[in-house]
Amino acid sequence: MFDLALEQAQAAAEREPKRPEVWYELGEALAEQRDFLGAIEAFERGLRLAPNSAQFLSQLANATLNNGDLGRSQEILDSLARIVPGSAALALHQAQIHLRANRLQEAEETLRTTPEGERSAEWHIQLGTVLVSMKKWEPAEAALRVVSEGAGTPNQRAFAWFQWAKMREKQEDYDGAWAAATEAHRTLDRKPSADRYRRAATETKRLMDRQTRAGWARASMPADDIVLIVGMPRSGTSLLEQILSVTSTVANGGELSAAAITQRRLPLLTDSFLPWPKCIADMRPADADALQAIYRGQIAGIAADRVRVTDKSLLLVNQLGMLSLILPGVRSIMLRRHPLDNIVSCHTTHLACLGHEYTSDLRTLAEVWRIRNELQDFWMAEMDPKPLDLHYEALVSDQEAQTRRVLDHLEVPWDPRCLEFHRSQRVARTISFDQVNQKMYTTSVERWRRYERHLGPAIDVLGL
Repeated sequence: MFDLALEQAQAAAEREPKRPEVWYELGEALAEQRDFLGAIEAFERGLRLAPNSAQFLSQLANATLNNGDLGRSQEILDSLARIVPGSAALALHQAQIHLRANRLQEAEETLRTTPEGERSAEWHIQLGTVLVSMKKWEPAEAALRVVSEGAGTPNQRAFAWFQWAKMREKQEDYDGAWAAATEAHRTLDRKPSADRYRRAATETKRLMDRQTRAGWARASMPADDIVLIVGMPRSGTSLLEQILSVTSTVANGGELSAAAITQRRLPLLTDSFLPWPKCIADMRPADADALQAIYRGQIAGIAADRVRVTDKSLLLVNQLGMLSLILPGVRSIMLRRHPLDNIVSCHTTHLACLGHEYTSDLRTLAEVWRIRNELQDFWMAEMDPKPLDLHYEALVSDQEAQTRRVLDHLEVPWDPRCLEFHRSQRVARTISFDQVNQKMYTTSVERWRRYERHLGPAIDVLGL
């Protein structure tokens, strides 16, 4: 019930803006919805009311880290260390900064400073994650086993099992990797369904074709500086953003909450009683302008002086119709990946721990992939300007040619630094941060063949 929590937190902040607690609650609610920019602002407001609060500093450090700003997060952590020196939580956060920056040895050393009596389930997960990246198999197994065999919450145990899966794949034990991922999903005990994805897609196609949208209000100002990257989780969207972000013209927005915030504000602003997406019909030109201002307010701190800013929110595939009205001329890229490679990556990664319940069941996951892919086809036919259709396999096999296609689509000049995207100082704001900090590799192409014996339900759904 995150939307209700956020609504109540916002109302409390408006009623009692001088109470630090309301800003803390609002920051937590925003962080849960991955609106890290909003969370940062809320925690900063609270910190001004309660200077040197360890609680606010800790949450602010987490939000800035999740927003990809390692430098700012480190500064906040240094301030926190002066208030609560030597805390286990401090070491965990410091290790996470080192891990995001690929300083693995420093991450391990930082974690080892925590006394044994203060080593929580989260500590063991963090250490196991670092050791897996360092290929220190035996100590990694020892750290993860503490959690996977009973310590911590179900979510933490599942996360530990997903790290087991990652470790087994690195050891080329693919059956072991699949077994570990299966245990992770069993631990979460989810019962996913594709029904709501199918209903949303059906309603989108019914109401968002070009002819219907032509009769609806739209904003007066163009928004061709905004680039929407539309794809499934684990389809290469983080890689594409990292390639683009090394140029001097494109800002990396990551999985922004800007479109979701705009969508939530739409029925309130229009005073519509219609459900989403029918409420778009009640939008007036002034409302569309106001909604564009809301969206731009969310990206203002990211865009800075860049001429383009990317947004790769996973909800975009259902929001493109609305965004084409409030962001006239918005550019978009349809990024796709071989369905079985995409499915293997989603099923063996800890997406299920982050709310993507559909990844826990192969048949449901395949159905969601197909539904989203059909929506991408729909937008290719119905969006103006026409999106760029881009395939992950082509991007990794011929990076320069495909990157030039993308830059031409964005009307920005070629930059040879795109070929060395792994040297970027920017940190991806998603779970792919450790992969996009490496040179381009092709081992993820046809990865599904290593798991083919386990993929029967997905192959049946997709008719492959």
